[in-house]
Amino acid sequence: MAEPLIAYPTDFFDLTYRATNTKVLLGDHVLFMRWFGLVKTPCRVCYVPGVSPPHREMQYAKEAAMWAIDDEKGNVYTMLYVPTDKFITKRIVFIRRADDEYSGLSANSRIE
Repeated sequence: MAEPLIAYPTDFFDLTYRATNTKVLLGDHVLFMRWFGLVKTPCRVCYVPGVSPPHREMQYAKEAAMWAIDDEKGNVYTMLYVPTDKFITKRIVFIRRADDEYSGLSANSRIE
């Protein structure tokens, strides 16, 4: 029998982009820098615990959760979030807020 999904409270996720006062929100446009900054991939924040619908593959524990960004090709990059973290990695840079209705990762999406 599968364990029930964790329903994170809406104020559970509280992260800020590094060196800013800008909070991370669902739908944000970001730049994900990989390979020592040589590969820069435009992405969007596609999953925020407590805001997005609960997702079995994004569950971690009551004290921690996964959050995610996705690129235009549908690749999903997941990251661990612990409430004691205040800033995200410097490899993710804020570009701009969402200017459209963006629902992000659906509860049934497979993450590979």
